[in-house]
Amino acid sequence: QRWLQNHLFGINTNLIYSPGSTTRVHWGAGISRYLGQHFGIVKGIEFPNYNNQNLPKEYYRSSGNKTDASTFVKMDQSITNNLYAYADLQLRYVIHTGIGNDNDLLDINFQGEFLFFNPKVGLNYQIEKRFFSHLFQTSFSVGNREPARSDFTDNIQSQIPKPETLYDYELGYTLTSSKGSRASVNLYYMDYKNQLVLTGAVNDVGTPLRKNIDLSYRRGLELEVSQILINKQDANKVKLEIFGNANFSENRIVNNTASW
Repeated sequence: QRWLQNHLFGINTNLIYSPGSTTRVHWGAGISRYLGQHFGIVKGIEFPNYNNQNLPKEYYRSSGNKTDASTFVKMDQSITNNLYAYADLQLRYVIHTGIGNDNDLLDINFQGEFLFFNPKVGLNYQIEKRFFSHLFQTSFSVGNREPARSDFTDNIQSQIPKPETLYDYELGYTLTSSKGSRASVNLYYMDYKNQLVLTGAVNDVGTPLRKNIDLSYRRGLELEVSQILINKQDANKVKLEIFGNANFSENRIVNNTASW
């Protein structure tokens, strides 16, 4: 039998400050500690003359511990009556260690230590007309993600996994009418560095395995429309709405050498 024994504890704190109607600042911080034990036991051996008094017996054990600490600050600011800006800045520190041996009795000894800066900035511009509302949106963000435990322990090519980095560019427009109709379009381009992608392989318990890809991207167009058909605000409060959406995308690995 293969077992897990996990403990997770931590603390989070938040502070929101609004000095005026046009400015809002949100600060937060948190830290968590994950303690994981992976072990296996033999419950019995089916031989008539075998002495099973000392069983169950542990045949492998390893630890996988992770500390995750982060702090962020978000700021929303109305520049004019129509123009609105926001910024979200996050600093995150992760250390992930594993030591011991696995169920195949191979040694586990890894340490991943990462310091990430994840910013996001954006602008919203809204125009209100008599029957229509126009909203223009644009944003840029950077996201980083660390490898998981299986990326360290199940990498058959003995390559140390790298964290992946995403640069996301988005541009959107939304049209809303006073008659209850709404239409939106959003363009996005997601540029990856060292993206962790599925290879199609799995380990002995079926967990999908991943590997780093040097350069890859996702780009596309998102469309959404909706129309309110019935909107009664009397005692019954009946609302009927029809909607639909579509996504057209291209997802490509720029260059990669695969082997089996």
